[in-house]
Amino acid sequence: MRLTIKSFLFAILMGTVFVNLYFYFLSAKSETVNCESPVIVTSRHKSFQFNGTIGVTLNPGGTGSVAFSGEINRRGEPSGSVLLRIIYFNYSVEHYSYLTLANFVIKKNINDHTDDAIFDKLIFDFHDKTRRVRVEKIADSAYLIENAFNPIFVCIKK
Repeated sequence: MRLTIKSFLFAILMGTVFVNLYFYFLSAKSETVNCESPVIVTSRHKSFQFNGTIGVTLNPGGTGSVAFSGEINRRGEPSGSVLLRIIYFNYSVEHYSYLTLANFVIKKNINDHTDDAIFDKLIFDFHDKTRRVRVEKIADSAYLIENAFNPIFVCIKK
């Protein structure tokens, strides 16, 4: 009798945990992320620098985009080239906050004068067919965007 009550209580406890986890992950996949962040990205050899804004949009259906707007300067030159690009992609949720991005489509604005090779080298390398990122909500209005190794930037809701 005692074993039956313990088993019953354990089953209720485990059921409650699984139901909570299910709804937690379900709500994480259905949340829309729409945020942006001012950034400064310097190349490894400090010959180029991007100064601008990165906007991130993740839709519940597994599609998203990253928008870059700003200027890329070569070291020692007073003016640079305008960068206005949007990268569209599909994503799948691996775990709660880990996403795999794939099927990249780049849209370059007519006013974007940045060389594609510089963009690939400094901003977004397209050698891999997929990318893995982590998007972690750190406040009601902010997300931490990370790669596999370190944080990249904090993105504030629009």
